Amino acid sequence: MTIEARARVALTGTPVDNDLTELWAILDWTAPGHLLGRLGSFRARYAQPVEGGRDPAAARRLARLVGPFLLRRRKSDPGIAPELPPKTETDPTRWR
Repeated sequence: MTIEARARVALTGTPVDNDLTELWAILDWTAPGHLLGRLGSFRARYAQPVEGGRDPAAARRLARLVGPFLLRRRKSDPGIAPELPPKTETDPTRWR
């Protein structure tokens, strides 16, 4: 089934907290090929330098580029799900 639309909007969780290719996939779906380019060039220009912690300037450039298209709220923001417990992180490599 195809739904014709002049614009696309994506509502999602926290792709930036997972990995940057998820951010690319969501924004590429909303504006195919326009904002972040092809996946391979996005990985080379942003994902690898940012995720590897090698290039803080790349992280700033990416944030400036996508910032106008994102509405991001954090659990720590006032009034956002105050009943939720704090985030718990577990290292699965320690289970062995």
